[in-house]
Amino acid sequence: MKTAIIIAILAIALPVSGLSITANSERENDNDRTVFFTVTDGEATYQWHGDIPIGAHRDNYLNAKAEEILLLILKKQYPGANPVAEEGQTELEAMRAWIRAGAVNVSVSEVDGEEVVTRERIARVEWKSTHPKESEINQLKARIAALEAR
Repeated sequence: MKTAIIIAILAIALPVSGLSITANSERENDNDRTVFFTVTDGEATYQWHGDIPIGAHRDNYLNAKAEEILLLILKKQYPGANPVAEEGQTELEAMRAWIRAGAVNVSVSEVDGEEVVTRERIARVEWKSTHPKESEINQLKARIAALEAR
């Protein structure tokens, strides 16, 4: 059985303008730095984190990786997504177009000489922030202050 995967892209990809990334905090590790940041894509915001090399300029590094980071976030929100980039389209543009077209994977296969088209809508998974919660931070600060007061 021969199977081909085809994605129907009915929408024009959103432009990359409106995409920004802002570092909120960071911590040094032995071999790199973990940066907690906010990605803003139009009206959507995502809080996430990533490791960057020691010595790299934090903001320049994050700005250079902004599209790649957003693509990773969207892939986490749509597990199993299978967008296909058209000629001249980036992977991020293809993903955005696929989402706007309804987040549907379409596969075409041949069964007993008949073409069978299968459509599968991929449900969006709610994004969960990876930033430490303010209450957790305040509790840790209180513990540190108590230990320092001893």
